[in-house]
Amino acid sequence: MRQRRTLRERKVIIKTESDIEVEIRLDELAKSLSSDEFEEVHLKLEQPKSVWVATLNAKLSRLEGERTFAIVMNASSIEEATDIDYLITNVNSSKVTAQWVITTYSQFL
Repeated sequence: MRQRRTLRERKVIIKTESDIEVEIRLDELAKSLSSDEFEEVHLKLEQPKSVWVATLNAKLSRLEGERTFAIVMNASSIEEATDIDYLITNVNSSKVTAQWVITTYSQFL
């Protein structure tokens, strides 16, 4: 499985449902997400393909404020994925959708 190391091993701080902040590695957080939290996006390339994207907000310990993270993979579940990318943006989270992530970052995937 190919994973980009730069963000995969990065620790992020998330808020639980009970409003408690927890530090967790991004790849471990990805494993904890259900398949329902990923949205299928179709890429219109010479050979069309689908990717699955989950977006979430979290903090980095060295930066102020929340950032939006995207987990992009080539299968509908993390167990089946052979290619996983971890992306970060400081764009307002209300604008960051699965389609926006793919449109913006597809040249890097």
